[in-house]
Amino acid sequence: MSEHRLPGGVYPTMITPFDAMGGIDWQGVDRLVDWYLERGVAGIFSVCGSSELESLTPDERLDLCERTASRAAPVPVVASGTFGGGLERQAQDCCRMVELGARAAIVLTGSLAIREEPDATWRGRLEDLMDLTDDIPLGFYEKPGPNKRCIPPDVFGELAATGRFLFHKDTTCDVDLIAAKIDAAEGSDLRFFNANASSVLASLRAGGAGFSGIAANFYPDVLAWLCSNPGHDRTEEVQDWISAMEPAIGRCYPLSAKVLLGDQGLGIRPVCRTDKGTLSASDLRSLRAVARLAHHLRDDLELIG
Repeated sequence: MSEHRLPGGVYPTMITPFDAMGGIDWQGVDRLVDWYLERGVAGIFSVCGSSELESLTPDERLDLCERTASRAAPVPVVASGTFGGGLERQAQDCCRMVELGARAAIVLTGSLAIREEPDATWRGRLEDLMDLTDDIPLGFYEKPGPNKRCIPPDVFGELAATGRFLFHKDTTCDVDLIAAKIDAAEGSDLRFFNANASSVLASLRAGGAGFSGIAANFYPDVLAWLCSNPGHDRTEEVQDWISAMEPAIGRCYPLSAKVLLGDQGLGIRPVCRTDKGTLSASDLRSLRAVARLAHHLRDDLELIG
């Protein structure tokens, strides 16, 4: 392990605040970063699926990475760096993200090969990308979608051994595979962050480094407590609570997160560039109930430290 190893804990998948006209609200970005830091996050995953990265222009992606990294310092920020196009373009984008302050440029695992192509093709393109990016630190994001590609445990271990990879956001949602990946990377700098809130405790107990998923836009402090206290006698209860909240917060996400963050005085508007539907009156009541329950749980956890 090296001094470049990322700290464990919560890495919110950062949303992008937009103004009323749909442009990036840069003051909102600053307030959101501050809100994350005040709630004990270990780092931030910027320019990700929650950021509506497909709707951002190439310059906006770079600017968002730079602004987030500057505001969050010294807390580490990681940012996606592969957005399609040829490998040379993807390599250039990865290098730019690191130049602008990201501690690691994140490779979207589905960006290197389409679903029908074999793992060998994917692996070959990844090795080419590694060569084109010199020795900059990289990471993985198994981004959900039509071209989702999960990394098998044996390949995960081989890549961990290269020393190039620091961060992995996992969307396997399979406890046995999660444990196998964590075991495969043991002793390396590649740290495992679970995106599935319902299995975060299981992944922590298997040796995972933390959580990086949508729930960290709603109650990052509750998740930070769980990551810091996987052996506490209250953790099963807290994990059950987190699992029970998932249906409400996932409805029309990231709009749902923007609504609740706006309720907390951050000035974040319920504006998205991607159409995720409309929150009904019932959806809004459920979301606001989540916020109230999170407040009570937070107070309770503060009492026990």
